[in-house]
Amino acid sequence: MNWKIVVLAALGTVALVASPADAITLTNEDDATYDVEVLVGEGAAAMDAFKLENGEVRGDFCPDGCVLKLDNGTEQYFDGNEDVTIKDGEFAVPE
Repeated sequence: MNWKIVVLAALGTVALVASPADAITLTNEDDATYDVEVLVGEGAAAMDAFKLENGEVRGDFCPDGCVLKLDNGTEQYFDGNEDVTIKDGEFAVPE
């Protein structure tokens, strides 16, 4: 077998494994500040919690899917590859 093919195949495999995972990017388009909880797993355990000020963007979290919950009671499941906005106290995924 040609060693160049083996090297190229190995490098291609490393590139696939090392490529960045998809994750959620959350943008607050409201004038209000929200407390956001990130819930994961069968029992929906809180993995993270943070404040999101108006106009603020938080990215690169929840790559394997999770539930996002706002302090107003709004919650929604996301797969982990969406760009999500908060508008009028609700989650939206722009098309």
